[in-house]
Amino acid sequence: MPVVTLSPATLADATDLIRANRDSRAHHAPWVRPFTDQDGFDRWFGRLVEGTDVALVAREERSGSIVGVTHLIPTAKRPDSGGVGVPITVLI
Repeated sequence: MPVVTLSPATLADATDLIRANRDSRAHHAPWVRPFTDQDGFDRWFGRLVEGTDVALVAREERSGSIVGVTHLIPTAKRPDSGGVGVPITVLI
């Protein structure tokens, strides 16, 4: 079984994440519509910088290839959430 590491998303992940999202669009449609260009990445990453969202990038340790993203989003508007983020995991 491959070893996978999780690390916070950074600006340096942009090219790899954009490529992975483009390559996996057909697999995720119509449920997920991830960013597929630099502008989309910048908007997505902006929510991380603002502190409203948290994203962890999963990479296969040996190759460094992205295998997924775990994205935690705030749910303060949901009365039953207690303000706890909802995890969204996308395997690429």
